[in-house]
Amino acid sequence: MLIFTKPPEDLMPGDVADFMTKIVSQILLYSAIIAGIMIVWGGLKIITSGGNEEQVSSGKNIVKWALIGLVVITFSYTLVNFTLKTFIVRDLQKPITPTETTQMKVEPPTTP
Repeated sequence: MLIFTKPPEDLMPGDVADFMTKIVSQILLYSAIIAGIMIVWGGLKIITSGGNEEQVSSGKNIVKWALIGLVVITFSYTLVNFTLKTFIVRDLQKPITPTETTQMKVEPPTTP
């Protein structure tokens, strides 16, 4: 997998942020796949327990912790994406220009 297309001396902070995004996305993707497999495994354990309470309890715990893991994975994905989009500058070579939302418009007061 080719991650960087530029030599190291030409890398900008936005390139590093893209690299971090790719790595974190891959880790979270594989974690979600593992959690899905664990949910299926816990469900199969419950189904094939044959009424054994210990097996049913074990299957329920597997499903419960896999679901908790999915919630943590989802929260982590949201937090990482928000952080990278909010606090990491993607393109430092573009000059910062004021836009309509950053310029304050002052209008003279109107008198009746």
